[in-house]
Amino acid sequence: MQIFAYTTDPDFRELVNLECREIAGHQPVIHQSFDELRNMFEVVQTIDLLIVDFPDDLTNSTKIRDFIISFKNSIKNVLVLGHDHNFTENSKSFSRLAVSEFFEQMKVICGQGNLAQSDWTTIPITTLVHFNSVPFDLYIKLSSERFVKRFPAHEEINKGQIDALIEKGISDLYCEKKFNRDFSMMLINNMINKLDRQYSSVTFRLDAFGEVFETTRDIIQSLGITGRVIEVCDSAIESLVSIISKDKNEFSEFLTHLKDDKKLAFQFKLINLTNYIGCQLINDMGMENPSDQVNKFVFASFFCDMHLKNQKLHFFRSADEVSTLQEVDQKTVLVHAIKAADLISKYKNAPQDVANIITQHHGSFTGIGLPNEKSSQLLPLSKVLIVAQDLAFCILLDMDTPALEVMRNQIKQNKYPSLSNLLECLEKSLDKSKS
Repeated sequence: MQIFAYTTDPDFRELVNLECREIAGHQPVIHQSFDELRNMFEVVQTIDLLIVDFPDDLTNSTKIRDFIISFKNSIKNVLVLGHDHNFTENSKSFSRLAVSEFFEQMKVICGQGNLAQSDWTTIPITTLVHFNSVPFDLYIKLSSERFVKRFPAHEEINKGQIDALIEKGISDLYCEKKFNRDFSMMLINNMINKLDRQYSSVTFRLDAFGEVFETTRDIIQSLGITGRVIEVCDSAIESLVSIISKDKNEFSEFLTHLKDDKKLAFQFKLINLTNYIGCQLINDMGMENPSDQVNKFVFASFFCDMHLKNQKLHFFRSADEVSTLQEVDQKTVLVHAIKAADLISKYKNAPQDVANIITQHHGSFTGIGLPNEKSSQLLPLSKVLIVAQDLAFCILLDMDTPALEVMRNQIKQNKYPSLSNLLECLEKSLDKSKS
């Protein structure tokens, strides 16, 4: 770690030398002349820590303040002794009576801080895909009392670093608890911006949207629909609707990438393909106010399986298959529809009837269980969701067979007589697309 210091006080200079040797394992570069310090910064591009003994006289103190501000992008951390206010986001100031706190903060910067467990907040490592950098240090937890800095403030974070830590079994990083709110706000803003951004291809857009979906799902599963998460969901649903509105040539690229990209979560793939099939059905059936029906359908598709935390449970889609699961997983699958509907009851401005559509998306009027027979009395959009999701599921499982062929085979094997009119409508649509 590069440590520079500025002081004209020989006693403080010796103290800084002693503390740096103990904390960082080496001596700092200490300047007694402001001009020497400034000249050094003209040569060195970045340093990890600058320690400043703030001058008492106005002329020199103004020079030092302006210097810290002008080089704020080159200095990762600044510790100032003898001043009451922070000059930049990455600077911390301490009064001369707070020398102990000053060096405790230096320990934190060097990864040897003694902050108590309660002084830290957890950051899921997967959320870092939405950041190029963060304005505070991120740490790895070695024990309840030892945290080691892994990502310094303002340092670039790349996906390779994230993947390497995940491969080592690290799922969480930590920052000081006082930054929790800042991180949450930045995360939400970055995800919304990622959804709203223009992309040069469907491939790039899907990859970005897939990252946002996984983070949003994790937040909802842990905390429910709270605060500004609703804004992310609104933007996500709007993006889903726009994707299925693309022309056939662009959708072909979309479907190919959806099937081939192993990085995309299965649930994300299932939602997108379900939406496309369902949208075709809604339009071909001549439903009244089709745009409103599509929005409702996409909303229901997005949330209907949100309570399946274990992604393997998406592959158990019948009562017989569910009966092979352990009791706790059986219960999760059997009640996930009603839990998702309850989740939507807390969603401000949710479309009318969407909670009922979600409740019935496996054919149960109560939202409990996966009945083999599907009633003709189900809501029209519930029927569409059942058919579209089942077909999408089969397409994603049979990656080597063309999607249209899989759909035709599934239509022939249809087990839901009460939904036959939907399947006939879809088959006509397939015939049109072939011609």
